[in-house]
Amino acid sequence: MTLTEKAQTYHDQADAFLHESGLIRCLEQFGSTFIEGAYAGNVMLHGDVDIGVVREKEFEMAEMFEVAKTIHLATTSRFMSYYIKSDWDDPKLGNAKPVGRLIMLKALIQEERWNFDIWFISAAERARILNAGHLDISTIAITPEQRENILKFKQYRKDNGLTVSGQRIYELVIQEQTRDPAVLKTS
Repeated sequence: MTLTEKAQTYHDQADAFLHESGLIRCLEQFGSTFIEGAYAGNVMLHGDVDIGVVREKEFEMAEMFEVAKTIHLATTSRFMSYYIKSDWDDPKLGNAKPVGRLIMLKALIQEERWNFDIWFISAAERARILNAGHLDISTIAITPEQRENILKFKQYRKDNGLTVSGQRIYELVIQEQTRDPAVLKTS
């Protein structure tokens, strides 16, 4: 199976799970939802879906317990694990991650553990991220060559045990037009 076929298989599995679980419908009651990351760009090589929920007012930590409970009840227990994080001690806060609240869910899909990271952020934070030059892969028409290069970079990252973010890979391939994944060893 080629990397592109593998990515399409993961994308199709994510589509089916999101539809069957009703997760997006559930999240829409808390704000406007958006999908980003590898699922949005159809460049998945493992089960990881990034979802955002935006509203005008910042989300309070106390609300996250109610949100998690609502997700649990609405998705008929499709998730095995729920983790709530506010990132108050994260040194990357506001840089690699948005300022907001995070609920991380885990599910077993096709005998593989999948992660669903759901960021709850204010409209002001979403605007700050986009204005700071954050590359939103969900809004870009990726060429087949770029898709293939992103997937090669991600496979190289995995094969070499590197911790380079997907965001950095998108920047290297799309913005900087880098073709050699070995550059990841210095990123």
